[in-house]
Amino acid sequence: MQSPPNRARGRRRVLKEPRNEVEEVRQRERAFVTIKKLYCQALPLWRVCGRGFCRRNKRCCGEAEACLKRGWKLFPAAVQERACNEVGRGGPRRVPPQTALEKRLRRYPPSNFVL
Repeated sequence: MQSPPNRARGRRRVLKEPRNEVEEVRQRERAFVTIKKLYCQALPLWRVCGRGFCRRNKRCCGEAEACLKRGWKLFPAAVQERACNEVGRGGPRRVPPQTALEKRLRRYPPSNFVL
């Protein structure tokens, strides 16, 4: 049995823009949290972390905001640029953006998220 031809199967839809300002602020905050987590996955923050748990597991297991503030400046510009490109593509696991706002925010420079 065939599906109707106008149906987009297997594609994820990007949600529409929020309807009011309060929802837009909430959506922006959620997008920032997601982008910070993507930066934690894209950067080897565990190498500069003081927590033994992060170093043993070879991944950032702490709070994304504190780890990025502390570790971002310790990496050379080439590693920072590579992480920025990686986040634009969705991190190491290629996670698609959940909303149109998050899709736009991923293209902004990392200074909006890490400093």
